[in-house]
Amino acid sequence: MINIIDENIEKYRREIDEIDKQIIYYLNKRKEISNNLINDKISLGLDVYSPDREEEIVNRLFEDKNNKLTKEIIRKIYREIFASSKSDFI
Repeated sequence: MINIIDENIEKYRREIDEIDKQIIYYLNKRKEISNNLINDKISLGLDVYSPDREEEIVNRLFEDKNNKLTKEIIRKIYREIFASSKSDFI
């Protein structure tokens, strides 16, 4: 019985590890695209910070039919993602 539980736990951990790798891949990809966007905004003399756009993103993700997270959790996660996107430019 313990072996089956251990196997299940290890299976779940491997699945989570794979998802974590994908999350990091996509966060890096997002940062790359954000850097391009920010560089374009700077060259056009536009503001880098866009709080309305950030709120729009949080709302869109919260309202997604597959979402199971609270709006506050999404906001907290994306607050860090947004900060990371701008970190090379501050």
